[in-house]
Amino acid sequence: MATAQPVLSYDLGAAGGQLEPGISGSFTFKAGDKSLAKKLELEAMYNYFAAELSGPADPLLSLLRGKGDVTVSADKYGAATFPLKGSGALIGKLLAECGKGSGGEAD
Repeated sequence: MATAQPVLSYDLGAAGGQLEPGISGSFTFKAGDKSLAKKLELEAMYNYFAAELSGPADPLLSLLRGKGDVTVSADKYGAATFPLKGSGALIGKLLAECGKGSGGEAD
């Protein structure tokens, strides 16, 4: 049984407009005194950016499990701030589901 890799998706919303297929961007995630840069690739079909994470111990997941707010920014797309309230519990539930595997079914 294969274990699914966690994936982070980030939708720019109205600020993004229609983006060009094949682009990527460097985004900075900042929560409290921690900051992390991550390259995200555009999922053109859905018009949002995504990145595969290394697994449950990925540094970005650790940052997103914090308290307070996270600010996501990129020079080209500006910044947005989101509350992290409840993120730790939700990430834990999602990782538990990912750990169950897909039963060999293709995505």
